Amino acid sequence: GARWSIQTILEHYPQCRVFVCTPIQTGNPEHNALNLQKIAILRELCRALSVQLIDCYSNCGITEKFEQRSGSGHPDKPGQELMGRYIAKEIRNHFF
Repeated sequence: GARWSIQTILEHYPQCRVFVCTPIQTGNPEHNALNLQKIAILRELCRALSVQLIDCYSNCGITEKFEQRSGSGHPDKPGQELMGRYIAKEIRNHFF
């Protein structure tokens, strides 16, 4: 699915810069293990398609030890703001 999505964007908008963000950590170790597998695949895919990968899992400030085990797996408003600031900083500092 990710390959199709990225290729479709690149085909329809060839001048567009595409950024892919990794999943974040959750309070569930089993879910995090799956996310690490997804991240490995995304890393290879982004490298093959020359697309920038932003590592939110390791670097956005949301970590397993501070997250609740149950819940939606999506950040609340403060978490969204933390993640958004990180992504904006990465785009600004490393890609432009």
